[in-house]
Amino acid sequence: MVKNFRLGMSVVLIVCFLALNAFATLCCDGTISQSSGRGTCSHHGGVCESGLSSTLCIKPPAPHGVDASDGEYEDRIKVRWTEVADAEYYKIYVASNGQKYTLIATSYNGTYIYHTRDPQNKRFKIVACNSCGCSAPAVDSGYIQAREDTLPCSALEVIDGDTLEYGQKRFRLYGIDAPESYEGRKMEYDANRCGVSKNMIEEAGYLAKSFLSTLLGSIEGMCQIQSRYKDRYDREVVLIILPDAESLNQTLIAQGYAIAWDRYIQEEDRKTLWHAKEKEAALEGRGLWQEYCPLMSCLADHIASCSSEEANENAQDSIKEIEKIVLSEQNGTYAITGYFAPYHFGEDPKSNWTFTFASSHTTYRLLGDTSEENIKRMGIFGWVRVDVRPNPPAFYMVHYRPGKFDWLIFNLDSDKRCKHIYKLAGQDPQTKAFSYDIDGDGKADRLDGLGCELITKERVRFFHKMP
Repeated sequence: MVKNFRLGMSVVLIVCFLALNAFATLCCDGTISQSSGRGTCSHHGGVCESGLSSTLCIKPPAPHGVDASDGEYEDRIKVRWTEVADAEYYKIYVASNGQKYTLIATSYNGTYIYHTRDPQNKRFKIVACNSCGCSAPAVDSGYIQAREDTLPCSALEVIDGDTLEYGQKRFRLYGIDAPESYEGRKMEYDANRCGVSKNMIEEAGYLAKSFLSTLLGSIEGMCQIQSRYKDRYDREVVLIILPDAESLNQTLIAQGYAIAWDRYIQEEDRKTLWHAKEKEAALEGRGLWQEYCPLMSCLADHIASCSSEEANENAQDSIKEIEKIVLSEQNGTYAITGYFAPYHFGEDPKSNWTFTFASSHTTYRLLGDTSEENIKRMGIFGWVRVDVRPNPPAFYMVHYRPGKFDWLIFNLDSDKRCKHIYKLAGQDPQTKAFSYDIDGDGKADRLDGLGCELITKERVRFFHKMP
């Protein structure tokens, strides 16, 4: 009887135990969750074993193949990784210049686009997560290391002054800008902004392209192509290191065939160095600075002129020396830069003048008060564009050599010969009036040793005037 009772109790206990376990869940933190439903571990760290099925809760492994180093865009970073089993989502962290990682996003696949104005010096960390937790991080070095290729310098095909091609790849030189050699929206924009003709830009662009082509063709050796990113035209933006270890980008600036493009230079030390090379090229009249100074100083909007004010202040040219320079430069023949004409705008007599560019025929109203913006753009005086038909020219202007005030102003007599020739020496900082006082004696100086004649409506020839 006792034996049968014990056997019966054992059966009841076993049935009760099975019934209990049918509604019990072993959680990841080692506790048992009792509930009316299976798999409830919301407060116990995830399901590790539910009922009698013994299903373990496993965190996903760390992602692999994390890549953000190739550079896809100039304003964003494309982060990619290989998706792993059991991952429900991924957390993306970023750090800049050795700082702490910050969670920036969650992704449900193996790709994330990180928008930034500085796509350099970024590190990324990716972790895979599910309901059981997250994996160890997978780290990528981001944009710190640029991709590099080595190519024969002479094999690079020149498209224009700042663009190259090799096979199916097109390269845009990093941090520089050269005048356009093909007509398009950029040329149209530069012509309007700088007040020059598209023909002038095209001529300067052709010279920049020719110089780059000749330079690369003369180099025996390999060029190192350091890719920074791809621009919106799908060109690789590159720094090219020449065999002598100097960059091609810097060489073009130093030789006067390109300017430092500030908005795309991300390193302050490189920007400072390239500015110094650019200023030196402008002061010495190298490359395009010799004949296309107004265009180059406009493109390089951080340069006020082709020569510094200190250089102009220290240059105590005598009248005869200036006349000698005018006759020797370009054999005394120059393109007429533009025309001054009177036009009544208001009561201020200094503002009742127009200036029309000979190349583009755009007309500007001369301002009585010179603005810094216009000095930087054009080198001398302030003006604003107007849509008027100017009076016949009263004075003609010639830019006879690179320099902020290396301009000649003259008018003509009835025989189309020069009546007066003046060198523009500067501006009064208070009155903004032009000065023609070359020797500093307080009086305007005429270049009486020079005569001139118009060869065409666009060109003038200066000659030595006999006493």
